[in-house]
Amino acid sequence: MRFGNAEKMKFAIKRLRHSDLTFFTAYFRQATGSKQKAINLDAKIFADTFFPRLSRTNPDRPKRVFFDLAIVGPDAAPAMTLARKAILEKKNWRLNGELVNNPLEMPARFDVLAPEDIAILAFDGDEEPAAVSMVLFAAASTQDRPGFDALAKVIGTNSMVITDADQLSALLAGLAPSHPARALLSDSEFEDAVEDAAVGGVVGTEKVLQIVRTRPVPPKITAATLEKARKRAEQVGQSGEDLVADLLENEAAAGKIAAYSWASQENPLCPYDFTATDAAGVVARIDAKTTNGPFARKFHISGAEMLEAASGSGPYFIYRLYELDEEEGTAKLKRSSDITSFAQSVVKHSASLPSGVLVDGFTVDPAVLSWSGEESLA
Repeated sequence: MRFGNAEKMKFAIKRLRHSDLTFFTAYFRQATGSKQKAINLDAKIFADTFFPRLSRTNPDRPKRVFFDLAIVGPDAAPAMTLARKAILEKKNWRLNGELVNNPLEMPARFDVLAPEDIAILAFDGDEEPAAVSMVLFAAASTQDRPGFDALAKVIGTNSMVITDADQLSALLAGLAPSHPARALLSDSEFEDAVEDAAVGGVVGTEKVLQIVRTRPVPPKITAATLEKARKRAEQVGQSGEDLVADLLENEAAAGKIAAYSWASQENPLCPYDFTATDAAGVVARIDAKTTNGPFARKFHISGAEMLEAASGSGPYFIYRLYELDEEEGTAKLKRSSDITSFAQSVVKHSASLPSGVLVDGFTVDPAVLSWSGEESLA
């Protein structure tokens, strides 16, 4: 398991000292000594490591940044979202803003917090934080205690330490399934939805919207997020085509096919990626569909690709590449049977739409097609 939007998130575990807890009205009113009304952020972690634009090495660094702060807990309390900021005071960065009050529906919510309690801070953003989630764990809370004990072993006597999604997933494994902190843990469902939404998929878009509405700490979805995911999908698709090109070249060299061409390189609007000619002169069209995820992840066929496959001008195959590892240059592959009949059926059903309505694309579950056995590409 991974945390929501794990590729972008930056995680830290934070000890809440006396001076940090004055961020909360309930503690501030009874505290003696520090009255700073803010949570200290280790500049070496927050600025130098997570967001170098805010580092002291940047003479033009901003002195404050604004973001949405989602607070989860303590005692398994659900998320509440506030507008807050991080402020540079002398050499120190602090999570600042108005004091955080107990909400009306939970008038004693933050009363359980005490010095040496722990927070997970999850920062979302590239050059500066765009959103921050703070998950509070109180030692006095029975519901928080499994997570608190695990986190305490990692942070020790430090004020703040860096962690990652894999470690946090293990540290939170002892929490009850209903604990809201576990809602930060994403699964392939969310990753599938973002990938689908980024390329205009209706199913993925609806799923992303559902997750944003229902998760206690929803992932931050912005136009920039989707644009980044779209570009990422294009990069993944290109990596898949590269692997298929290598495969076809090797098959041509071995005499398994007579020749091949990389059609989409010659014409980016071509409704397939490759052609492969067998010994009898039959020209097959091949469309590569690539994902980092599992084979079962749905893929898209454009309206133009579906019409081309349905044209009957020759066999049309889907090469489904999955579990792509771009660093290693590897993927797994399954080849569909000829999808001409399937495409003709889809086009026939699409023709029943009202006049003037055209379908630009289709989301396809791999389970509706027939596939060859698994191959490994490198």
